[in-house]
Amino acid sequence: LKKNAPPVVPPCQVLPPGILKKVSGATSTPDTIAPVISGIAAQNVSMNSATIVWATNELATSKVYYGTSTPLNLGTASMVMDNTLVTSHSIGLSGLVATTTYYYVVESRDSAGNTASSAEGSFTTTAQADVTAPSISSHSVVPATSSAVISWVTNEAADSQIFYGTSTAY
Repeated sequence: LKKNAPPVVPPCQVLPPGILKKVSGATSTPDTIAPVISGIAAQNVSMNSATIVWATNELATSKVYYGTSTPLNLGTASMVMDNTLVTSHSIGLSGLVATTTYYYVVESRDSAGNTASSAEGSFTTTAQADVTAPSISSHSVVPATSSAVISWVTNEAADSQIFYGTSTAY
């Protein structure tokens, strides 16, 4: 061998071009696999808000598309997103309408740009709290010898209770 000549590598040990890089000594395979989405749920559903949660198997962004029609059109659906890369995702939805069914799709994108979307899910917001007492109308009393029939009508479904006694103080 000549002095300062490159070493001779037997043909059985020669690697194809592109296998090794000068930078770190090896190549890395590009990430072409989308995150795996699991554990999707609608939580803390109220009359005007809900939280959509899910997990991914790698760091990824969080996005929820939602609306009141199915199948959900992602091009026109409302959307909330967070570009923070996480594996535990939580997106709050607000400004919802009481007693309404909402449909949603979650989406996560990893740092390599691979995107995964879920199947469509749904939840129904709760009813608005009823804080108004029923009104009573059309009341009547039909007395008998040892009893009386008392009846009335309310403007909404309600339970009934009658208090009675032998004096007007009752």
